[in-house]
Amino acid sequence: MSFQGTVTPPPAMASPGMAAFASLFDKVCVICYQSTCNGQKDAWPSSIQSKLVVLDSYKVNVDLGIKDVDDHGYQVTQGHAAAWDLLNEPDVNSVLIFEDDWTPNNSTVAAFEDAATLAGMQKFVSTESWGMLRVGYNPLETVTPGNCPSNCKCTTATETDRVCAVTLSENVSSPHCDIRSFVSYAVHQSLYPELSAYAHASFDNLTMYKGLLAETRKDYTGPKNAQGFVSSPQDIYMPSTIDVIHYMTPGFMTQHDKPEQALPMAEFGVECNPASPAPSVGSLIGTLSGGTAPKASKRASSSILFSDHFRQALQPK
Repeated sequence: MSFQGTVTPPPAMASPGMAAFASLFDKVCVICYQSTCNGQKDAWPSSIQSKLVVLDSYKVNVDLGIKDVDDHGYQVTQGHAAAWDLLNEPDVNSVLIFEDDWTPNNSTVAAFEDAATLAGMQKFVSTESWGMLRVGYNPLETVTPGNCPSNCKCTTATETDRVCAVTLSENVSSPHCDIRSFVSYAVHQSLYPELSAYAHASFDNLTMYKGLLAETRKDYTGPKNAQGFVSSPQDIYMPSTIDVIHYMTPGFMTQHDKPEQALPMAEFGVECNPASPAPSVGSLIGTLSGGTAPKASKRASSSILFSDHFRQALQPK
């Protein structure tokens, strides 16, 4: 999500392929902030509206008494945590989550209008073992033609070649696959204990790390490279903590104001999941000046995160 109060245009109507993909999950949730909640429900056909939850993170923060905390990651995490709590509802095993500025690549998601493609994806969701499935994401690892970093090797799912799994190394000193952005992802009930533990630890300020103040303080005016202890957001914490995370390849969701993330997402799919279908990123690249996209710069972070301390503490002495 953008900083709270940022102007976000209303979402476009979900395409048939997008609606078909969303239909595979028990609940669909859009996390928004006050006025950005407007139009979110109307963007979906009635078949999806019946399972759709529009969740105002401002109300969540008010209820928790943290609306005045000047830490973007801290507040956003609790909004996502409220979405994870939908897994506690009866007969809900999976939740597909969007942030309010979700922007799909419809030329890629159109694949789910094909019955065979949708059936393979449905089998993955309902029969394979998974906890988190990332739909839109921003790889910060260096992926080049013919070369996927060893820490990002992605094992193709059994039921569909459009999904692969990155497994976290058992060696806590080994780097994790650094993939940011939680603009869209799905969670399974099996992961809820870990999600809940993180949400509570974050609320209690146990997940703080040394990060850029400019990226978490709403009205920050100091030096751009100044660091301080801030809440570790889920796109840093989860990839360094969860044993196995699944990825849609190609991914097909970006934030509205960051279409350039489509390129590293496409590169990841092609190079790290060899079975992945060819990406279709033209509709997003065309919005960029000159038709090319710059690689996102890597956010500064501490070399040892809270999660690494936690994992290290679990190792046998």
